[in-house]
Amino acid sequence: MGLFRRKPTDDSGLSQLEEAISAHSNSVRISDLHPRALVEIVGAVENVCSTSLDGTTSFQIEVSDGTGSIVALWTGRRSIACIERGTRIALWGRAAPMRREHSLVVYNPRYELLP
Repeated sequence: MGLFRRKPTDDSGLSQLEEAISAHSNSVRISDLHPRALVEIVGAVENVCSTSLDGTTSFQIEVSDGTGSIVALWTGRRSIACIERGTRIALWGRAAPMRREHSLVVYNPRYELLP
């Protein structure tokens, strides 16, 4: 399994993230997410990794909105152009429980890169 590459949190980017979140009126705070719910999430990419589990390659990111974090995982991909640490992103998909306790994941979400 690959390891996330961590980037320190930048307080100056929090106000820009708040603006992006408010522009997406249907978005849900990560701390308010429930398993199996269809969600729209807006946040910043905190960590990026490529993994291989049981012979299947996947690309994972950890997205944070200041209230919590969630993992987005795309199967069959090693990377996605322009998604890197610090990127602001909106995700749409179904939140699912992850193997780790108290963690959620969105598999193969639809996404939009934000300015």
